[in-house]
Amino acid sequence: MKVMRVIAVAVLLMGVVASGNALVYFEASNGWGLPGTSGNPTIIYGNVDDTTSAFQLMVCFDPSVLQLDTFSVFGAPFGSQTVFDTAWGGVGPMTVAPYVDNNQGFFQIAVLYDITLQNKLYSMNRTPLIFLVWSVNSNATIPTLSAWTVSEDCGDIHTDCVFSTPEGVSIYPDTLLGGTFFVIPEGDANGDGMVNFGDINALSSFLYFQGDAPTPAGTVNGDCAVGFPDIGYLGMYLYLMGADPVAPPCPWEKWVSPLILGKNSGHNQKTSTIMVNDPSHAPKIIKGPMMKKKVDK
Repeated sequence: MKVMRVIAVAVLLMGVVASGNALVYFEASNGWGLPGTSGNPTIIYGNVDDTTSAFQLMVCFDPSVLQLDTFSVFGAPFGSQTVFDTAWGGVGPMTVAPYVDNNQGFFQIAVLYDITLQNKLYSMNRTPLIFLVWSVNSNATIPTLSAWTVSEDCGDIHTDCVFSTPEGVSIYPDTLLGGTFFVIPEGDANGDGMVNFGDINALSSFLYFQGDAPTPAGTVNGDCAVGFPDIGYLGMYLYLMGADPVAPPCPWEKWVSPLILGKNSGHNQKTSTIMVNDPSHAPKIIKGPMMKKKVDK
């Protein structure tokens, strides 16, 4: 049995188990890249109503397609933000303990905000926690849709995915959500490895008939949203010698149907408010017996 090598810092705060009504989860975003490229960002999101002072998680990926280059608890280098870009004046967490194995395909991390427990976060609503930056293997084929996910088991490696409160209460997720890393060309909205009328049809179906969400490459005009301008842009490219589709500027997005949202134009699912050190959002903590979430195999 192989054990977790580095993830030990946040566990110091994790003992008692909390329960509550709100859905608690970690989520892997989507991603995009071409064979042989590097610097391709994705995001890990967190969702929890309670006050937290630490978390830990593990990510599983296919090493024949992806290799993890680096990670960042800050999103500014990627034109976005995580919770740590703004919390506590942007100083970031005090302790970050990562471990990556690109041969077996897993990444573990524990993040302790502040050993003194002064810095804490109040409520997360699909809040970005970490950016992971990938290389795509040069021998990856187009199209490849490679699943990657937050998980407690990557092969024979087990890690509890968990938030912790300042009182040492462990908050285990109700679910762990995966994402897809798309190895496809720019403009390939339906993920079949080609750019043609099928992609216009996929965008139209999504926007006006509640069809399947397009890939990150569906935002062909580079504005980080999916809407009618992308249909027009792609039509110009295919039939009137218009400009080439651009690389997805926000490859982590998971698009939400504008019909579901009650909109009449393209819309992408955005992350929402992070409240830091707001006493009015102090959690109601329910303590239970000491327990281990899962027995290691």
